[in-house]
Amino acid sequence: MTQLIEALRATATKWRAGNQEHPGGVVLVWEGVVYGWKNELRDPESERPGAYAVDKAGVVFKA
Repeated sequence: MTQLIEALRATATKWRAGNQEHPGGVVLVWEGVVYGWKNELRDPESERPGAYAVDKAGVVFKA
């Protein structure tokens, strides 16, 4: 599980580096690929099942 979390954090960090207009919020990742960004975490039931959200601090949430 630790490897998965680190991979999700790395994916989100890389995305943030290329999308600096979105400094905060959460990066949405599904099957290892970023599919979106939101300014805040909302209802997880509205996301793809099994998707992850990674916030600026590196905290990982699962939908």
